[in-house]
Amino acid sequence: GAAHSWCGQVVEATEAFAHAGAISQETGSWQVFIIAHWNLARLHAEQGNLHQAEQIYQQVLAQVADQPETSLSLATGRIHIGLAELMYQRNQLKAAARNIEQGMILARQAHETGTLTGAYLLLARLKQAQGDLSGALEAGQQALSFARRYTGPRYLVQEATSFQLRLWLAQGKLGAVARWVKEQALELI
Repeated sequence: GAAHSWCGQVVEATEAFAHAGAISQETGSWQVFIIAHWNLARLHAEQGNLHQAEQIYQQVLAQVADQPETSLSLATGRIHIGLAELMYQRNQLKAAARNIEQGMILARQAHETGTLTGAYLLLARLKQAQGDLSGALEAGQQALSFARRYTGPRYLVQEATSFQLRLWLAQGKLGAVARWVKEQALELI
């Protein structure tokens, strides 16, 4: 599913994640079930099918609610962050904040730096939408800190850095942007 998704093959990716979700549910592999459905929901969200993505997230939470496995916290944290993203896009900021908080609690329990990076980036955007620019900057810095410790794909560092630069620009902190450009040995044209 991931390989198809990375290649832009949405139909094939959707089929693969749905199949993986069904197999993992049959075998009781709940962490794989959650991750497959998280990917499936994200595909729907990326295509603008927010209602379908939310249904998938809610169904996953309902299905794993009675599972005793503590290892589910990693994957369940992702589900809450996914829901928070949907709530944020709908401007339901209080609901988004609640899901971010729940997702962060679960991701911290699982020591999942990738999920925490995404959660802090979303929190930063939420703070910015609420007009709390210092809170947004703090959350953005936390995202960058977790992104640097993440052992997975490096795009999270670029995403967190990009957010920080946009926020500095929005705040008129051109000196901070210029220092970053100089540290990176880049040239302004």
